[in-house]
Amino acid sequence: MRKFPLVFLVLTAAFAMASTAWADQFTYSFNGSGFDATLTFTANQVVGDSGVYDISNVSGTILSAGTDITSPVSFNVAAYADPNGTSANTVYFSSVGFIYDNLITPGAALTLDYNGVLFEVNGLYFNLYSNNGAYQWADSGAYTNVSNVSDPMVDPPVSATPEPVSLFLLGTGLLGLAAVVVLKAKPSDLGLNS
Repeated sequence: MRKFPLVFLVLTAAFAMASTAWADQFTYSFNGSGFDATLTFTANQVVGDSGVYDISNVSGTILSAGTDITSPVSFNVAAYADPNGTSANTVYFSSVGFIYDNLITPGAALTLDYNGVLFEVNGLYFNLYSNNGAYQWADSGAYTNVSNVSDPMVDPPVSATPEPVSLFLLGTGLLGLAAVVVLKAKPSDLGLNS
């Protein structure tokens, strides 16, 4: 009878964690006039829209010729967050004149929409977006440069990898196993002899 509360607790915690948002990673390569980058977007699926993800982090290597970045720079930064939350509404970043929504549609022909993703590297703000069927970029260096970028996809979209849930289930499984071992052990095995 004493095993029931432990089993119930483990199952309840596992079901509670099953609804945790999954973070996926999508890697793309962008090569254009004055802009070469391999970027990995960390994104969470938008609730209620299985084909759309909200980018929360951008990492990779970037080279922006003609600006402050003159050699490839590796970085890992948080994407500027939409203060209104994930929605169809865009945000205007007035200090550099960019709009963004940080939404990615990995299953669509255009991975980034017209608003694109906004992030900062070495003091430069980058806005990567799509326009009239082409991928473009802009930066806030000494000038704003906009150029066409080739087809960016490197890795195809992968299925969601629920790492937080997997790790939680592994941990609770190990705890459950340890509890079973302790409950089945004789007092002498645990050094509890008087």
